[in-house]
Amino acid sequence: RGPEGSLDLVTVYLPTGPQTTAEKRNIMSRLAQFIEDPLQVLTVLAGDFNFVTSSRDRVNKQSGNFTGGVDQDSQADFEEILTVPHGLYDMHQDHFTCDTAMARSRLDRAYLNMHMSDRLDRDYACSAGKWVKHLSAHRPISFSRRRACRQEGQVSPLPTAPMSSPDWARRVMLDFTERMRSDE
Repeated sequence: RGPEGSLDLVTVYLPTGPQTTAEKRNIMSRLAQFIEDPLQVLTVLAGDFNFVTSSRDRVNKQSGNFTGGVDQDSQADFEEILTVPHGLYDMHQDHFTCDTAMARSRLDRAYLNMHMSDRLDRDYACSAGKWVKHLSAHRPISFSRRRACRQEGQVSPLPTAPMSSPDWARRVMLDFTERMRSDE
């Protein structure tokens, strides 16, 4: 907590394996109790989630088939307990982050609890680092949130003519509501 705002950093290492679905759900529920309102505190939730979010996020090395579909229960629990109620936004990057004898997976992720309007004037990035196999089967991820870059002397005033319309407020509210409804 400070004069520039509040920040909570949360690291996650969920148990692995399909038999741990109930344990993962329990941990997610306990975590959810501590995530504060995004208007009050920016929360960074990052780590090894030990489930993938889509079928193409894990590939079996022997068969070459994508095998991520088995984690649907954990993903549904994550969305129900954490993502939707707390407005968590996946700082997505496409690369695998775990390499074991049997599979490569995208297990390591970072999420921020920011409102959609906070994403408009900022640049966000997430990337996977280099493999360091002698240290870990996981590769690090890094992410950033920065103010959008502006060139020196660039002025971008809002045009006032559209806001003079008597229908302006209603149109903005309808557009915003529709964007919120379609925001994943």
